[in-house]
Amino acid sequence: MMTNLPFETFHKVIQGYRILDNGSGEVERFLRDASGCSACMHDPSDTPINQIVRALPLSRLRDRDSVERYFRRVRRDNGFLRNLFSSGSSPADVQSRLVSERFAIGLLPWLDYCMLYRRSRETEMMVIGIDFKNWPVFVKSPRDHYFPLDIANSSSNVWGSTWRRFWSNLLGSPYDEDRVVKFLHARAVYFTNSMLCFGGANDPRSHNWGYLERCRHHVERQLSIVRPRCLVSFGDFGARNVANILLSENRDCELLCELAYSRNPLNAFRRSQTKFLHLHWDGREIMYVPLYQPGWSHTAGYRNDYSALQDLLELKT
Repeated sequence: MMTNLPFETFHKVIQGYRILDNGSGEVERFLRDASGCSACMHDPSDTPINQIVRALPLSRLRDRDSVERYFRRVRRDNGFLRNLFSSGSSPADVQSRLVSERFAIGLLPWLDYCMLYRRSRETEMMVIGIDFKNWPVFVKSPRDHYFPLDIANSSSNVWGSTWRRFWSNLLGSPYDEDRVVKFLHARAVYFTNSMLCFGGANDPRSHNWGYLERCRHHVERQLSIVRPRCLVSFGDFGARNVANILLSENRDCELLCELAYSRNPLNAFRRSQTKFLHLHWDGREIMYVPLYQPGWSHTAGYRNDYSALQDLLELKT
């Protein structure tokens, strides 16, 4: 198992974030604000753990020496997290010992990996998942652990079934790391989640809609920064969350209204026999494709739902 990311690879990840930021400072400001967000911290039913997003100081990472100094800092975080998680401590003890250590180089591991191959400011596809594992389950499952410097390790469970099945369905073949890398090289991709924290509950299947509502402004902000041509969401919660964002500029779209307020938006979308929604966001056209959560095995029967996205991306499978 790879435990140390080479500096050159880390440098490319930072360069990817800088290319996306394009000197505007928007990405840096967003990461700073999201890393310090405490909107859910006083929820009486369940307290999420905000240890994913790192406040990445892109404006200070302008040359190789500054990136190398920052690399040493993230490497210290990496070592601390590994030692802490191998100590066998309880989830509460682990949480109490976390201070500023984060589980990503920037926003989250999926996006870090995409940034490794980012070569353009323009984004072809943005994917919005749901959330991470709930914290107690994450701590107790060593095979699910991932750390900031694991992003280039394709066998790491950071990708998990969601990542692998999404790419397998999209590219029309069993998961092939080389094909994914080729896609990421050719087209700028942005992965994020509707919720940017670990859930605090013991049940990994539990989701609190309130979390997504409180995190929605972060998702909306990313959408305005990234300005993708194609937008994808995962799961019913993901579809409702994204539909609520897009609705502000697309009030005349009846199906989008249904997605925003339905308890089962994906069933409603399938009944409509619509392949994708042609919408507008921030003065640009955007093609929106809501998909079932690919991480759940029972959604394997919905591979055909990817045909619209394949057509939009002009993929030959």
